Amino acid sequence: MKQIETTIESKVAEVRNFEPLNFSALSSELLIQGFDLAVLNDKKATHIVLQYIHEITDRNLHFESGYESVYKLLTKRHKYSSNQAYDRIDAARVLKNNPEVIDKVQEGSLNLTQLIKVGQCIKQELKAGREISAEKSESIFAQIENKTIFETEKVLAVEMDFKPRVFQKITPQKNDTVTALLVFTTEDCELILRAQKAISHSVPNNDLGKAFAFLAKAQLQKVDGKAKATDRRSAKNPDSRSNSSSTQSFPDSRLESLPRRKRRYISIKIRRQLETGSKSISNFCLQVDHITPLACGGSDQIRNLRVLCGFHNRERLKPRIKAVARDIIRDVPSYFG
Repeated sequence: MKQIETTIESKVAEVRNFEPLNFSALSSELLIQGFDLAVLNDKKATHIVLQYIHEITDRNLHFESGYESVYKLLTKRHKYSSNQAYDRIDAARVLKNNPEVIDKVQEGSLNLTQLIKVGQCIKQELKAGREISAEKSESIFAQIENKTIFETEKVLAVEMDFKPRVFQKITPQKNDTVTALLVFTTEDCELILRAQKAISHSVPNNDLGKAFAFLAKAQLQKVDGKAKATDRRSAKNPDSRSNSSSTQSFPDSRLESLPRRKRRYISIKIRRQLETGSKSISNFCLQVDHITPLACGGSDQIRNLRVLCGFHNRERLKPRIKAVARDIIRDVPSYFG
């Protein structure tokens, strides 16, 4: 024990007396050798810190140091961020239950991030009242050795029976950007990454956000180009010109005569226009709507058609649905005599 205390004191003294190296003065060979040694020491330091956290937690030594929790000890005394502190506590819990993992961390076949992921999953399993057997833990660690974080998360999703949440969140930031949090299936993710590679010359630096924007612009240009082409053809046809009135009019032709692709672009100029004359700001789920419903004598002629967003189309139908429901309820007694 005395020898261990002496070693710790000498290591602390080394840290305090450490003078930064002049890396630019090192030869290429010494730089690589020094880097290899630093990485090895970093890996050793990782598992040593986790073991300290575990032992301090087990003995409740944070109370003796004046901190109400190990989390407070890490954030207040050692200036870890909140996420870093929680991550190390989760990883230390894994080492407590699986001491054989320590050697794998030191070797480098497992890293801190993998331990954090496993620790978070174990905590969720325990909260759900499910125990993790030693055999299952060993199987999980064997499967994630030398794996990437993506591959590790995939193993944990299968072994821990976690299902991805359908979750979307867009958060504005102060520098006129937004952060988007999305969940994709594995197949959709692979499809997106393939598309990103296909446009990598146009969108370099592996920037997925710019890739999404590039693909969105390309799709909108296709849509806008088709709409403009339709307008140009309509302008050449004298029958398609609108009457000089305050309301939009349409050529006297049948909807069925139009190609299917173009049916969604009927009355582009007044799309989303409501009966009141106001316009919706939504472009989502645009639908062709009969101004005068077929049930009320309306026709399929283009002059009786317009485009509404799905939300307003459903809202517009609510009064008629309620009226039909009232008529049905009123007629029920007479039907049964």
